[in-house]
Amino acid sequence: MASPAFADRPGSRIYYEMSGAGPGGYLLLHGWSCDHVSMRPIATYLAGQGHRVANMDLRGHGRSTLDAPAYTSEDVVEDMLAVGEQAGVERPVLVGHSLGAKFVLAFAQAHPDRARAVVLLDTSIVESRQRQATRLAEIEHDRPADLRRRLESMFLACDQSEQRREYVESMMRVPRPVAAAALRAGDEVDTASALASCELPVLYVAASRAGEDPKLMRHLNPRLCFGQVVGSGHFVQLEAPTQVNAMIEQFVRLYGTS
Repeated sequence: MASPAFADRPGSRIYYEMSGAGPGGYLLLHGWSCDHVSMRPIATYLAGQGHRVANMDLRGHGRSTLDAPAYTSEDVVEDMLAVGEQAGVERPVLVGHSLGAKFVLAFAQAHPDRARAVVLLDTSIVESRQRQATRLAEIEHDRPADLRRRLESMFLACDQSEQRREYVESMMRVPRPVAAAALRAGDEVDTASALASCELPVLYVAASRAGEDPKLMRHLNPRLCFGQVVGSGHFVQLEAPTQVNAMIEQFVRLYGTS
């Protein structure tokens, strides 16, 4: 059973759920316009394997508050540090999905001594400033119907499940200013540079149609481990949880124990 808690931070109260006990802590951070619920398949599995897991909400998402209309990637990194310290998760394995993975890389770059390993779930590594500006404009100005189609396209086209419908509806309810603020903070992170400089073990898990070139990522960081799921869209931890959990477990067993 997960226990709810808050970490008080300037400009926000960060909500997180604690589950599990024992050594080998994990800190989980969801993707854009989501919340901790989207990372529960990982949290539940890891807790069941005897690990301590903190599964947090980004500022303004889920049950976390947001006082100011904007924040920085450094704010999020400090939020992660605060949650880890309060939760008693020392040198955790950081697991981030999509936008959350950008903040995970920022954390690893700023505080390599405060984490044990890094897991990146289907996130963008190389993006142009033009692409970032276009995406932000789409989020700020798209009609609801266009936004809904964009969100639905993140899942497999054949996935018509109730789970997909519920997650899309949840993402649609995130206020546009909150969604835009999260994108701006994430786009501050130079993910390619952060990956290249990362000294921690890194696992990248791609969707069935990989958005990033594994050769390029290994060129940036020769130590990177690359995995790819079968039968999943962007939300790999929701559509292929058994595969993702197995990859995380094997990766940490082999590389994340130092």
